[in-house]
Amino acid sequence: MRYILNGAVIGRPGHYEYKLLTELEADVWLTQGRVVTRVGYRETAQFIEERFGIRCPLNREPIAMQPGDEALVVRLKYRLPDPAVKGPLNPRAEDWEIGLLKRTA
Repeated sequence: MRYILNGAVIGRPGHYEYKLLTELEADVWLTQGRVVTRVGYRETAQFIEERFGIRCPLNREPIAMQPGDEALVVRLKYRLPDPAVKGPLNPRAEDWEIGLLKRTA
């Protein structure tokens, strides 16, 4: 399975690899097959759609990666302030980190 996530969450025990990707590397990965999106934040979904042209409906359903699964992880480089406090969040392009999470075993 191939996923798009807004965090590199390890949902079950196993061996994983994580590496940072350039936007070009992420573009190539996205062209290599179907993806399932599990993005729970509007700002992240908006960035993915604007940068990569992929629509990410909000979906916070958990995943359980199996050996061989991969996930493109698009996340902010910093932790958000208290989400209970409502206010505008306007991250810039350089505020995002893109990585690839692989479950190897």
